Amino acid sequence: MNFNEIEQYISQIEQIYFTGSFSESTIRNDLQLRESMDIRSGGQKNYLGEKQSFYIQEIDIVLDLLKKVQTAYSNESAFVSRCKRLEEHVNKLLAIVRSF
Repeated sequence: MNFNEIEQYISQIEQIYFTGSFSESTIRNDLQLRESMDIRSGGQKNYLGEKQSFYIQEIDIVLDLLKKVQTAYSNESAFVSRCKRLEEHVNKLLAIVRSF
């Protein structure tokens, strides 16, 4: 992939993790609902643990990619700053997922 393709890919990840299906509100709402349903049903009926594992796995993939991209394009300071901001946000999401 060339730099423009990587930049577009990072833009897509930003959209997903800031406002899309992996945004903080979406993740929090999903896990809170699953947690409350599991408590009410007395078991793992809504698979909170499985959903947590899914989120953690997907977040780990993105974090790994961000580290690789930052290393590969270390001479692009604005791009690296953008990736670091995204990395901080994704780490915050990981902490939220693990808190359930």
